[in-house]
This record gives sequence, C-alpha cells and structure tokens, in this order.
Amino acid sequence: MRSKSRSSGRELPPGLLLHGRYQIIRMLGEGGFGITYEAWDRKEDCRVALKEYMPAGLTARDRSTGAVIATRDEAHYRKYLERFISEAQIVYAYRKHPNIVEVRHLFRDNQTAYYAMEYLEGSDLRKLLLSSGRISWEYARPIFAQVCSALYAVHQSGIVHCDISPDNILLLNGGLAKVIDFGAAKSQIGGNSSMVILKQGFAPPEQYGGNGRLGPWTDIYALAVTIYCCTTGSMPPKSIDRLVTDRIIPPTALAPLPADFPEAALLRALEPRIERRFQSIDSFWSAMTAARVHSWYLEGLHGVWAGRLMQLGSITFAGTDMSCQVRFPGYLHGIGRRHFRLWLDRRKLFLTDLGSGYPSWLENIHLTPGLIYEVKSGCQIRIGEREVFRVTLR
Repeated sequence: MRSKSRSSGRELPPGLLLHGRYQIIRMLGEGGFGITYEAWDRKEDCRVALKEYMPAGLTARDRSTGAVIATRDEAHYRKYLERFISEAQIVYAYRKHPNIVEVRHLFRDNQTAYYAMEYLEGSDLRKLLLSSGRISWEYARPIFAQVCSALYAVHQSGIVHCDISPDNILLLNGGLAKVIDFGAAKSQIGGNSSMVILKQGFAPPEQYGGNGRLGPWTDIYALAVTIYCCTTGSMPPKSIDRLVTDRIIPPTALAPLPADFPEAALLRALEPRIERRFQSIDSFWSAMTAARVHSWYLEGLHGVWAGRLMQLGSITFAGTDMSCQVRFPGYLHGIGRRHFRLWLDRRKLFLTDLGSGYPSWLENIHLTPGLIYEVKSGCQIRIGEREVFRVTLR
C-alpha cells in the first residue's frame, strides 16, 4: 500500500473501533474526497484498506463522536456522498477481476460512508518512476497489458475510469498490477463530463468542459500519457493546450527506446481530438502489440467446445458471461461468469484463472486464481474434468 501521508488532523484516531468491526491502525493517505486507513477486520480476522468519505473543504470532524459534519453546502456534500457510494458499488461488481482492487463491504457510519477493500502489499507506479526516472518498454509492457484487461472489463459494462495515472496503478509482488481509485468513474459511456475529477497532464480535452463526451477513448488517452511518462521520463504537454498548437515530442526523440517500440500507435492514442483516437481498449492494445503478436488458437479437445478452433484476440475471456469470447452454457454450474483470461503480450501468451467452482489446470499445474502463467504452444488448458483445450501458435 502507499506510505502514510502527513496528518491533517482530520483522520480517525488509531485504535478506534468502527461499525463494531473495523479497528483503525493508521492513516494511509488523504485525498480530495476522503481518507484511507489501514484497519483490522475483526469479523474476517484480516487487514483491510478502509476508505472514508470526508471531502476536503466541505467537512470537519466532531472529535467527541467521530462524526463527519458538513461545514458548508450540505446539498453538495450529500450529492458527492452518493457518488462515493456509487464508486464502491462500481468496484464491488469487479471483485473477482485480478487486475481491479477488490471492494468487500460498504456501510454508513459517523454520518458518512465507508468501504473496506483488500489490503495490498505493493507500491504504485508513480513511486517506481520517482525512484528510477523511467522504465523500459520491456518492463512496462506486461504492466499495461494488465491495465488494459481491467479497463476492457469495466468498459464492457459502460464504466469509464476517468483517472488513469501512475498513482492509480498498484504493483504487487509476482508481477501483478491492479487498477485502483474509481472515485472519478462515470457509469455512462457517451455521457458528459459534469462532476468529473480532473488530473492535470493525464486528462484529455473532453474532461475539461461540462459537455465533453466520455468513453473508452477517455481512458485510452490517460493510459497513453501514462505509457509516455513511464517510457520517456517526461510528460507531454497538457491536452487542452495541444488543441491549439501541438508541440508533443515523439517518445523516441526523448529516450533510447527499442526499434520496434509502437510509437505510431501511442501517438494516435495521444490525439487530443476524440475522433482521431482509438475507440476501444482492445483496438488500442492490439495496435501496441501488433508487430509482435503471432496467431494463437484455442482448439477444443473435449467438452462442449470439442472440435472447434478459435483464434484468440489480444484479450480473451472464457466463462458463462455473454461478453466472453469462449462462452459455456449455463447448465455447467461450476464454470464462473469469467472463468479464465488469456492475453497476448509481445510473442507470448499468458493465462490467469479468475476463480470459480471448477478448478483450472495448465498441463499438470493446478492454477492459483489471480496468478499469471505463461502458456506455450501445444499446452493443454482444462476446466474440471471435461472441458479441455489445446493452445497452438500458427
């Protein structure tokens, strides 16, 4: 998790028992919309990250009761309280996705609202950049493949994150990356940008005005800025300034990037005008890896997909959900909505089990949900006893 921020005196004290369940250990950080704590969950007997709605400039703490009090514009406070609750509900819907932080419990107390998340040991991408200046494309590529997987999932449900940046990408041991902080998320693709939190440097032009049209292209721009920043160690000019005169410097002019770095695809994602950008995260990442991706296929050997050959996309889900490219019928009750995910990165194929009733196997390896496995051509993937596939590179 992120290290402790300097205290403003607004946080709950260590040792306080909240909602009869969560004991505050320390403050982890404080932002514009609230405070995040490390806490102990007495019911589940584990650590959690606990986020409290307490917007700066609108609230104060009653030290005798711990209650949060609106110091001005109570209607504004209540409106944003509902938004805070919506954030928790958005993230809760993706609690089984390995690249999205898991929300476990939402509740009201102290005249405000809280939600408990999994406590993650790691550091955000921003801190890595502060210590190293920049990172290689070879190192960055698998991180951003996972970020694209998370964004693909939320975009499929009509959600736009609206705040992708290095400080909202958490890096865990074992190479796992998680997208965090959905506080700015909008639940309607194509909706306008009213009530959108703006992060200078990472936000595209449509986030600056109240009538900007939001969609996957909005997150694609912010993600492209993040990639630009990571691989060059520099920030591009603000998007709103580039609408008048575009002085962006190509990444290869700023850093010693490999000859096959997908600069044209990245610059297209950085277009300040929506219509010139990629319109979907899948098309963006396909372009970013196009020079390195061979044709991978999933061949059904046994079960409901026996005898069928499917070409894999840059991200492929298998499960019972209607949006899965490899979809199983509902009567196979042990297979989850999204049982496993395959994705392409450079010349390699990777697999993650997303957790469900039936176990998954890669050859003779029982897959641990959330861990990342490389898949070689000729390997077999099995769900339970009957559903068997072979992966081939052609």
